[in-house]
Amino acid sequence: MKDKFITSEFEIDLSECKISVTEENPRFKDSFWTKYSLPFDVNMDRNLQSKLGHYSSHLAKGLKRYHEGTHVFEGKLMKGKLEILEIKGNSLKCQIDSGFEDLPNFDTSLSELPLMQIDVADIYLHAEEICKKKYPETVYNFPKLITDQFDLDSEEWKYFDGIINNRYQKSGSWIFPRNEVVNDTDVANRNIIHPLPYLLYVLEIGFKDAGFILSGDVLNDETLRQRTVYSGGEYFTTGDQKNYKENVYDLDYTAFTVGYQTTYFKKIKITAPGRYRFLGRFLMETGDKLSIYRNDFEQTIFQTNDPDSYVLEFSEALGNTIVFDVSITEALEGVTIGFKFDGKAKNNEFDAEENNIGVAQIKINPIRTHSESGDAIPFVFNENRVDLKRAVPDMTFGELVTTIKNWRNYDLIFDGSRVYMNYIKIAPGEDPVDFRNFEIEKPLRKFTDKQSFIIKFPDTDVAQFDSIYFDENGYKLNGIQNKNTSEITINGFAVPLATFRGTTTSKITDDANVLQLVYYDGLNAAGYNHATNPKGLHGDEIARFLQPWFTNRVTNIGFQWTKIVSKNQIKNIDIRTEIFCYGKRQWFKTITKNQITANVYSIEFVTEGLD
Repeated sequence: MKDKFITSEFEIDLSECKISVTEENPRFKDSFWTKYSLPFDVNMDRNLQSKLGHYSSHLAKGLKRYHEGTHVFEGKLMKGKLEILEIKGNSLKCQIDSGFEDLPNFDTSLSELPLMQIDVADIYLHAEEICKKKYPETVYNFPKLITDQFDLDSEEWKYFDGIINNRYQKSGSWIFPRNEVVNDTDVANRNIIHPLPYLLYVLEIGFKDAGFILSGDVLNDETLRQRTVYSGGEYFTTGDQKNYKENVYDLDYTAFTVGYQTTYFKKIKITAPGRYRFLGRFLMETGDKLSIYRNDFEQTIFQTNDPDSYVLEFSEALGNTIVFDVSITEALEGVTIGFKFDGKAKNNEFDAEENNIGVAQIKINPIRTHSESGDAIPFVFNENRVDLKRAVPDMTFGELVTTIKNWRNYDLIFDGSRVYMNYIKIAPGEDPVDFRNFEIEKPLRKFTDKQSFIIKFPDTDVAQFDSIYFDENGYKLNGIQNKNTSEITINGFAVPLATFRGTTTSKITDDANVLQLVYYDGLNAAGYNHATNPKGLHGDEIARFLQPWFTNRVTNIGFQWTKIVSKNQIKNIDIRTEIFCYGKRQWFKTITKNQITANVYSIEFVTEGLD
């Protein structure tokens, strides 16, 4: 198969281009992107120009600089991006970045993955059942979490204890306290029920979505196995108790018949539980009829029989207001109150300020609706549903995988329908490939003792995490980096513990753009659903875990040399292949292939030693 770049609009044959492609070993990078080309020239014939765009024209507009497509290289298909750098006549200078063809969903948001969504009979009872389990018996859980996101002195949150997934004993039984409307008037938001998916489940679903089965060391990583993921955002929904006010005008009449008989039907949807009062004023005369509906079911009919009356009114002064309740279950779907008039058409009325007030005025007011400051008091709905799509942070699947790779030093290897996340290990394994036939007499040798690395974690409002500095002397927490230091950023942290109102558990932050890992392996010995935070992801523990890898990197010798070879000679050599040459076990760091002819490369090899 010829080397080429393919999009839905055009195809560029690369087999005759003097192209140079560099492949980087992901083991030595903080990402999985592995290939890029140096700038190369493409001559546009008339056919290519008609599909790609008239780049040779000085007057052409809307020309794209970047083109997404497929890079076919050495028989492999990879997702790629073609960048047009320069234009001169019919010649384009281009560059291609390409990487794993095996991960088409790396740019997919976690919330777009096919994560579990199920309805349950009662979310409070469901949480009580699930919190006694751990992964893999369940793929999500309800650990107790401390949050300072809400003002506990406010009317909305005065019943809230500052604990998400709160759970305690009442009358000898463990319960997740329920939100309710007390005495039909007082909103009591006692709890937020927020499921947390287990990290390994999210990884498995992400790879499954791309067509792969996750395998390897990651599935048995005890440091990660019972870590759940907190979204950083609000999972719950709210319904605000509002004042509803609607006017009906003569333009709302429909279906006129003989004698100006007509009708209108005005609907108001209520989406917060509680007790409400209906007030209204309707222009009506003898023979007219007003029907009040609840969710399309007729409840009450009013008629006027007084020939001197022209108005039907409901007011507190008259003592004839209508009070009704909306339950929590009803509010989830919404309750629609309808007002249907049948009778003779009326003309609009105008108030003393000449404002058009129509033929009817309708008010529905919650009996308790506002705090002392005048703010609406929303009711927090804990829906009878587990929706893990809404319970993940705002990041892509690729960002999640990259974060775990860098944090725990994983490699990603594809083999058929399986993807293996295995530790990168500096240890004797299978016999390396004998690469001595590719040696040259005087390669360039490079010492790595001046190189250093630093791993950094996010700054959060719940804790500060030590950075880890590696050089030829070992590691140091919060060491000072220099111009030779490579920085690796981990966009995640293990949520630390805190104590609030006698409860010690994880304290989360409201940052939805970072990976927050909460450790939960079921109820503790006392029966509480408290999260814990075993060591292993920060400080000396993670530093010692990573030290063998980084020590090898900063205390070894690398080689660099160039050799002309046929494509056939090198076809079975992969960027991850462990080789033996110059008397040492080595890994490729980069391989740069400069095409001389359609079948011959000049290849630059850059390696790092493993001994």
